[in-house]
Amino acid sequence: MPRLALREGRRLTAAVAVAAISVLASACTGRTGTAADDDPKKDVTISFWHGWSAPGEVKAIQDNVAAGPSPRSPRSRSGASAT
Repeated sequence: MPRLALREGRRLTAAVAVAAISVLASACTGRTGTAADDDPKKDVTISFWHGWSAPGEVKAIQDNVAAGPSPRSPRSRSGASAT
């Protein structure tokens, strides 16, 4: 009898694991449809969070962001602007 209970316990554990993975996998998408509804030509704002706090480090980051993409960046070759 103990073997049967152990086997049923494993089946229950496996069923719960499959159900949990299914719920988590479907919840990760955040969408019900497949098509994007955003406008790729619309301006966006990106908040850049960093852990640097020394004045020189903060200035270096701000200068780097203000400079835009480097000439070797794929984005700079596509004709997109960094405004």
